Amino acid sequence: MLQALPLKLERRSILEAEIRTRDYKAAEHLLAEEAARDRGSQPILLVLANVLFLDGKHLNCAVVLKKAEKLAPLDERNRFLLALSYVTIGRLNWAGPEFERLAQASPSNAVYRYWLARIAYRKDYVSYCTLSCLCRGEGGLLGRSASLAFENGVLIQRLV
Repeated sequence: MLQALPLKLERRSILEAEIRTRDYKAAEHLLAEEAARDRGSQPILLVLANVLFLDGKHLNCAVVLKKAEKLAPLDERNRFLLALSYVTIGRLNWAGPEFERLAQASPSNAVYRYWLARIAYRKDYVSYCTLSCLCRGEGGLLGRSASLAFENGVLIQRLV
C-alpha cells in the first residue's frame, strides 16, 4: 500500500519505519504534511485515514475518508473502514447506508449483512426500551395496563 504513494523514497522509508514501530503520531504528521502539499492525492488521504483508525482517532478517520471520497469513489476496503469509523463514534445512522452500499456491491460477503443486522437490532432494541419506559407505570403514556413486545420484528402494544 505504501509503495503506491507519491512520496520521495526517503519520506516513504521514514513512514514505513514509523508505522512498523507504531509511532502513529509521527506517521500522521508526515502524511498530513504530504496531504497539505498535494491536495489532490487520494492515496495519501487513504493511508492517513488508515493510520488515524489504528491510532483510535475514528472521527478524524471518517473526516479524511469523506475528503478522499470527494476526489474519487472509495474502494470496498476503505468504505468498510468508513462504516466501522461511524460505528465506533456511535453514528449508526451514518454507518447503515455505508453497509447497505457494501452489501449491494458484494452480496456474498456476510460481514456486511452481519453489521446491518446489528444496527437494525440495536435500533429496534433502543426503540423498544424507550417506548417501554414511557408506557410502564401509572405515570406512563398508556397507563399501567399496557406493555410492549416485539413479534416478528414489529412492535405491538398489549393490554395486561
